[in-house]
Amino acid sequence: MLWFTNTPSLASAKFSARSYGGGWIESLESMLKKDTAIELGIGFFSNSPVSAFSEENVSYFPICNAASRVKQWYFRAVGSYPIGEDVESMLEIIRQFKPDIIHIHGTEFHFGLIYKYVRIPIVISIQGNISACIEKYFGSIPAFEYLKLLRLKDLYSFYNPIFSYRNFRKKSPNELEILENAKYIIGRTAWDNCIASVLAQKAEYFHVSEILRHPFYKARWEKSRLKSIVLTTTLSDAPYKGIELILKATILLKKRGIDFIWNIVGVNESSTVVKAALRHLDFEPSPSIVFHGQKNVDDLISVLLDSDVYVQVSHIENSANSLCEAMLLGMPCIASDTGGTSSIIEQNISGILFNSGDSMLLTKAIIHLRNNYELGVEMGARAREIAGLRHDPLLVIADTKKVYNHILENDRH
Repeated sequence: MLWFTNTPSLASAKFSARSYGGGWIESLESMLKKDTAIELGIGFFSNSPVSAFSEENVSYFPICNAASRVKQWYFRAVGSYPIGEDVESMLEIIRQFKPDIIHIHGTEFHFGLIYKYVRIPIVISIQGNISACIEKYFGSIPAFEYLKLLRLKDLYSFYNPIFSYRNFRKKSPNELEILENAKYIIGRTAWDNCIASVLAQKAEYFHVSEILRHPFYKARWEKSRLKSIVLTTTLSDAPYKGIELILKATILLKKRGIDFIWNIVGVNESSTVVKAALRHLDFEPSPSIVFHGQKNVDDLISVLLDSDVYVQVSHIENSANSLCEAMLLGMPCIASDTGGTSSIIEQNISGILFNSGDSMLLTKAIIHLRNNYELGVEMGARAREIAGLRHDPLLVIADTKKVYNHILENDRH
């Protein structure tokens, strides 16, 4: 079994001090590698020229672009990358590892383009969808607000929301080609099924949930009911994650005289996305909003357990792992009804959904849980039960193996 992933998975420590993303890949690997009948290899892009290596019965294959710094700068500048070189590196890994199945996690990168060159069955897991993100990319903040914040180092490095948006648009045709030619698709929400139905009409679709990070299965949220209602949101440094919605809701809550603290994990005040939202809304820094930056899993759980409600504000989302983790803890949850979120939360049963981008409905939901706290506690308990079943590691592993066995059996005929 050969995976191609967007992260080094459990080998992340070999390439960076900390890993904050891709936890579901690591969790799946940690469970699957226990099966001695499965020989697992993982290919991934790396900025470091590290040779292939093995650890704990897993073979890791870093794919490093050997281009000079000048060439790498040029590739970022034009938004184009030497896909041909990457594909050849992937084919060499395939020749070396000789897998029975190739499992590609995500369509964001061009791993899936190897369909043109191999006859080995390929299954693709949908993580997000670039085309959908492009439509909602800047949320309600105009793109020119980000242009105003461009600095010389942004122009030199090409790391900025404007350039990220352009790169999304450059990657989108590859994603569409990969999906159009996919034979097997794994998804976990009704939205994934919709994507497969519309963009991958040739593919057979399988439903498989994800395994969350191990510490979330052990911890449990208890009713806190602090003096101020404490809200927590985890988001990344991307405009479509909805940071401006938090600021708008903050203004509305203060007008109502609501005493609250809103923890924001994943970004800090120096983020370009945060600066653009503050500037566009003419928002003065508020002690009610606390930016925590990136947190490791234990520190994140600590913040969540000291909170009253988890809030997801994204303009586009599939099944946000941060929301699933909060549900697994048993927290009361509020989430924007976008993408695959309605497959994760059942309205007024395991949480509250509000129309994406609607700050008034978000504010109303927060006040509703503040005034009906026991209702939130009940929904949190149901959320924990539902998430525990949905993300049961043994069930996910069993479903994953069923997909692999089905594909192997199907491709023999």
